[in-house]
Amino acid sequence: MTAINKKNIILVPVDFSEASEIAIHSAVELAKVFNFEVVLLNIFENTPVDEAARKQMQSQFVYRDIVSRLQTNSDNIIKNDKVKAHFIIKEGNIFDHIGKAATEVGANFMVMGTHGVKGVQHITGSYAAKVISHTQVPVIVVQKKSNYKSINNIVVPFDPSKDTKALEEWSIFYAKKFNAGLHVVIDDKNNNFSSMKEDMLPQIRKSIKENQIKHTFKTIPSGDGEFIKHFLNYSAEVGSDLIMIEQKKDIDEYIIGKDEQAIITNSHQTPVFCLNPVVSPVPE
Repeated sequence: MTAINKKNIILVPVDFSEASEIAIHSAVELAKVFNFEVVLLNIFENTPVDEAARKQMQSQFVYRDIVSRLQTNSDNIIKNDKVKAHFIIKEGNIFDHIGKAATEVGANFMVMGTHGVKGVQHITGSYAAKVISHTQVPVIVVQKKSNYKSINNIVVPFDPSKDTKALEEWSIFYAKKFNAGLHVVIDDKNNNFSSMKEDMLPQIRKSIKENQIKHTFKTIPSGDGEFIKHFLNYSAEVGSDLIMIEQKKDIDEYIIGKDEQAIITNSHQTPVFCLNPVVSPVPE
């Protein structure tokens, strides 16, 4: 995959659910901070009908209603929030078109709502994982109770045995952008983190100090197989406003695995920033 030509845009997939309304609101607030434009995306489901029937379907009230609602949302964003906004509609399914749309519009990142509604075009937790895995830009996932508020505390899990440079750079970038505290959680697989030498610790410790970021370090042993549970509980304890993770490498590609999906759909409904470390450079 190649890098995307960024155009200072936040893409928001919209399915008119409560979660996608939260996504729109979150994207608008982020757009104000970054001085970005918001682009609303609706995927209009195609069905196995002939061309004449398809055109007739598009002329009916459902399609017109989608256009009307997207136009109203865009107009309200422009009028009430003073943020540039427009919308696009794609025909097909969410897996084929959300990632493609992000590339086409030159999105810097995406804000996506996920919820429990079961339906082909609704973005449930498992669908969100699949969409993220097929998207080159970072994705912020919100749930229907993830009411946007100022980002004051960011929680980031790190595995000292892995290359986490991209996640380190993004977490520091966000902490500086929002003047937020950074809570670094170390996955201590062998329960020996405290005995490590300084040069074996993640590079993020040095970078945090250089950037004068308020921070804490927390180690959580993962030998009991409950790292994600402990991590999410700790995230709630410190009042996290954002969790930042990266996709894990599976052979020769990056995916959202079981642990990452558990974080995305966390019961505290904390927004989660997910990135592909190969194709998600930090904004300049």
